[in-house]
Amino acid sequence: MNQHNRNDILYESPRGQPIVELRNMDDKLALFTESTDILARFMKWTQLMSIIPYLQVYPKGNPTIKAYDLYFPKSAKKQLIRALNNNRPTVPKKEGSLR
Repeated sequence: MNQHNRNDILYESPRGQPIVELRNMDDKLALFTESTDILARFMKWTQLMSIIPYLQVYPKGNPTIKAYDLYFPKSAKKQLIRALNNNRPTVPKKEGSLR
């Protein structure tokens, strides 16, 4: 993965969830993911600028895609964070809970 400062991270997925990280680059935002479900969701966005796959190459075999970087303009920051937060699964409430 690219070298970056912790200050550049705008969103990190919670533990137990597919790995997703939204990073602030110089002139754009990079959404790193290892999840094909997340990839499929954000590929439909009209603001998507480009997709860069991370390949893993084995000595005797074809390279396989392990992760993706999706690039968006900085103007999409608010919508991306909202969409990522809305994707979090909720813990089912226990019967009789007051919350």
